[in-house]
Amino acid sequence: MKTITIDEIGNISQLLDCVYDRIGIVDSEGYLIWVNKAFEEYGFPRETLLYKHMNELIDMGVMDYSAVMECMRTGSACGIGRVHRDKCGNSLNWVAPHIDERGDVDYYISTEWDMRKLSNMEEFQESLRTFPEEELNELNDYRSKNAFGDEIVYGGESMGKILSAAACAAQSDANILIRGETGTGKELLAKYVHSQSARAKEPLINVNCGAIPDALIESELFGYEKGAFTGAAPQGKKGLFEAADRGTLFLDEIGELPLHVQSKLLRVLQEKRILRVGGTRPVSVDVRILSATNADLETAVREKRFRIDLYYRLNVMPLVIPPLRDRREDIALLTRYYLNLYQKKYRKDLSFSEEALLLMRRYDWPGNVRELQNLIERLCIIEPDGVLGTAAIFEYLQGGLNAVEHACKPDANEALNIDLNEAIEIYERNLLQKYMNRHSNIRQYADFLNVTKSTLARKLQKHGLRFLSQTGEATQTGEASRNGGARRDQTMIAASTTKPTSEMPAPTKQ
Repeated sequence: MKTITIDEIGNISQLLDCVYDRIGIVDSEGYLIWVNKAFEEYGFPRETLLYKHMNELIDMGVMDYSAVMECMRTGSACGIGRVHRDKCGNSLNWVAPHIDERGDVDYYISTEWDMRKLSNMEEFQESLRTFPEEELNELNDYRSKNAFGDEIVYGGESMGKILSAAACAAQSDANILIRGETGTGKELLAKYVHSQSARAKEPLINVNCGAIPDALIESELFGYEKGAFTGAAPQGKKGLFEAADRGTLFLDEIGELPLHVQSKLLRVLQEKRILRVGGTRPVSVDVRILSATNADLETAVREKRFRIDLYYRLNVMPLVIPPLRDRREDIALLTRYYLNLYQKKYRKDLSFSEEALLLMRRYDWPGNVRELQNLIERLCIIEPDGVLGTAAIFEYLQGGLNAVEHACKPDANEALNIDLNEAIEIYERNLLQKYMNRHSNIRQYADFLNVTKSTLARKLQKHGLRFLSQTGEATQTGEASRNGGARRDQTMIAASTTKPTSEMPAPTKQ
């Protein structure tokens, strides 16, 4: 059994003794290893409670229920809160697990609040009325970002507006159509809407309409009676609408729904009743519909591939998630979030250089947040501990060097407030790298660029580049040569880059 003493906790124990709520620390095996002074309200000196199993405390009559033991049984990562009766009367007990670096639970933190203190709630609510409005708004923003397990990470105004609209729409049962490119986080937004709604305690059922074969999707959504078709289960089967009763049904890729199923879905939305395949008796359902698509539904309606009446039924409250390239202010936050996530998962110690972060901010991310997430996870798996430079991420970005060239266009620089010297440095480095593998030796390369060999050597050294001739012979200069090209962001090898489709202008004589 892992134990901890008050001395090991240090001065913080003295601070926690001033708290009126009962606070305890339980190890991963269920033994109480530390409590604050408030625990003595149970009528026992704290020394007699320490190092006893939670079940033993129940046997002693200290409490009649342990939220810690329930948290251990269920494996809940978000914690458990319950009202129970103990020697002090009714108490609200909240338990949250502490996860170590390996992802295992090492402690449970238990807090208990005496329900008799509810008599002071009117005073607390009165104090909220005089709370500064600006600080209340900040608290509400924090709550909106942390309302459920899968965090929506953002810092810009555009996503803030989307979340505000989603929270507003969640208070009603209106159908919501979420639009956005692949990888923008449509399913995450659907979870957020459900978590903010009155149906949050009921099931959220996710259905990918494009992943279910046309022949099966009707029976999956609406269920079937026994003997409805060859191979049907003898007892029949409930559909996903019935499974989501009183909750929320999220229909992803709604544009892929076959026309004959669209007609049946429209009737369900109108009548709030479903008819199983092979059935004759309608079944009432109370389901809130969220749908999402990355397709152009308006074009599908014009081409008669999507019913116009169903379109208007689903599109009561549209929410459009902007692509990542239109909210570049969120890229740094997302990068930090996923880097922390996967560093813990794969036990790595990584960071990005300023150049690498700049490149990531300028890249267009055609795969949006999912592409960024996949890139960071891949780097955490493959790369050794240390600082990740541009070379580490360059080969993984879609479009290779073209993506970097696009980032150096004047319009991109203006949008990102990049100064002229910085843009020139980036362009010079990309130009040197692009043409360096087209020449058999460094003198020929210098002649092509219309500079002296020594000037070229200085520029290669400044940018940490290594010349690789067509024969495969590497020529290093200056610091890059002395270091053997150890740092990834100073060893960008031209031979590893993909040949771009567009040509940079060749240098001309000055």
